[in-house]
Amino acid sequence: MYEKLKQIANIFKEAKDNIQTEEATKNALIMPFISALGFNPFNPLEVVPEIVADIGDKKGEKVDYALKSGDKTLMLVECKKCTVPLSDKNISQVFRYFGALRVKMDVRVAILTNGLEYRFFSDLDSVNVLDHVPFFSFDILDFDEQKVQDLQRFSKNQFDVDSIVAKAEELKRRAVVENVLDKYMTNPSESLVRCVLSDISFEGTKTKDVLASYAVVIKDAFSQVLKNKIESVLKTALRQDVSVSQENEDKAEPSTGTKGEIETTVTEIEGYAIVKSIAREVISPARIFFKDTKQYSYITLDDETYRQKPIIRFYFNNPLKLRIGIYTDIVSKEMQRIPLDELNDLYKYADQIKKTIIAYESASQDGEPTTEAVEEKD
Repeated sequence: MYEKLKQIANIFKEAKDNIQTEEATKNALIMPFISALGFNPFNPLEVVPEIVADIGDKKGEKVDYALKSGDKTLMLVECKKCTVPLSDKNISQVFRYFGALRVKMDVRVAILTNGLEYRFFSDLDSVNVLDHVPFFSFDILDFDEQKVQDLQRFSKNQFDVDSIVAKAEELKRRAVVENVLDKYMTNPSESLVRCVLSDISFEGTKTKDVLASYAVVIKDAFSQVLKNKIESVLKTALRQDVSVSQENEDKAEPSTGTKGEIETTVTEIEGYAIVKSIAREVISPARIFFKDTKQYSYITLDDETYRQKPIIRFYFNNPLKLRIGIYTDIVSKEMQRIPLDELNDLYKYADQIKKTIIAYESASQDGEPTTEAVEEKD
């Protein structure tokens, strides 16, 4: 499914000037998305177009599609053209359609989309009445593996309405709690400050000045705890696909670790994530690996010991002097070293990174050698 969704995103990027109407949006973006969910858009028994959704004085109203499996209607889909952002007016329209068809078709999920953003709704607050807030959203131009896994729940073969509704209710509760916690982090309330002071056994008088000063401390502490958690999660995830090598190059490069030890820094982890996000445009991110040495780290295509395919080097041991090595030839290992003002400058070299990956893929398909038994040049 991941690759199919990337193809849809690429179609939009390449032909967006020609996708200006709702019909073009359906054909170029929405139908392929429905197909990625496992429904056959050419089978009118699975993808039923223009379902009449008259209600009250509103006559001639039709929802664009009903997605079915056998006799069961799984989801309703209302489509808009990709040139217009989804609005409250669109949600009200889906609200009416769902009200007209909820009982009649025994359907619990409705999708509102413009081909780029997909919003999933259900009747969690009141039975048979569609919520005005989606319980799940998917952006075809901005998604990751976790989002795709969540989307799999709505595929034809995995669709289970009870499981989906239960998950939707969980997500909704979590969203409410997250909103409260977000407020606590950005602007700790007096009640929260008093609670914290009580838990740390503060013995002084809780004057307004004391509460105000501790509110600042709590806000900063939240930020630090969150940063520590993120670093911990990233390092744990990195260990799952990091293989450490013991190459001995660039010995003049300063190191922040203990002598003789390899230390993977947060900057290297963040750089790895950036390269992975760039690489996913041309290849599965599961094929991108991080390797660390004493003097530098590097990102490689595939995790092969004797046939390595390095994509880029990181010289990040000195945080005040970030540099990267961009390969200009995958056979000779000619490399251009480039200084970075900040880590996000990596995105400036996205084309070169993708070009290197494509070169390895082309060489593999042609049966040409890549990097084995080749001395890398500095």
